Amino acid sequence: MRSTLIPVLLILGACSSAPTSTEIDTADFGLDVSEEACLAVAKPFIREQMGDPETAVFQKLKCYRGWEGKVPAVGVEATYGHRFAGEVDSKGAIRRYTGFTPFSGIVRDEGEGPRVVRYCITSATDDYRFCIPSMVD
Repeated sequence: MRSTLIPVLLILGACSSAPTSTEIDTADFGLDVSEEACLAVAKPFIREQMGDPETAVFQKLKCYRGWEGKVPAVGVEATYGHRFAGEVDSKGAIRRYTGFTPFSGIVRDEGEGPRVVRYCITSATDDYRFCIPSMVD
C-alpha cells in the first residue's frame, strides 16, 4: 500500500501549479469580504465536514484576498477570492481528539453574500500530507 501511495502522491503534487503573475493581476476575486465575514462562513462549513462537527476546534485561523492553485490531475482550475486557512481537530470514531490538521479554501462573494466555493482538508496522517481540493456548487 505504502509503495503504491507514494508515486500517486508525487504525481498529484507535481501536477498542481500556481497561476502566473499576469493571471493573478487580471483575475476576478469577487466582491471584497472582510476577514471576520470570511471566517464566519468558512468555520461552520469546515466544521460540517468533520466526523463529529460538535467537537470541532480551530486554531491559526486567517483569511485574506488570495487564490488556490490549479490541480489539473483532478480537473480543478485556479480559484480566486478570499483564501482561508487554519487547523481543525475533532473527535473521531474512538471519541478522542486525533490531532490538528491543516485546511484551506476560497470564499467568494458574487453579490449574494460570501460563500465557500473551494476547500481542502489535508489528510490527517503523519506519513503523507496531501490534499485533493473539492469544489462547492
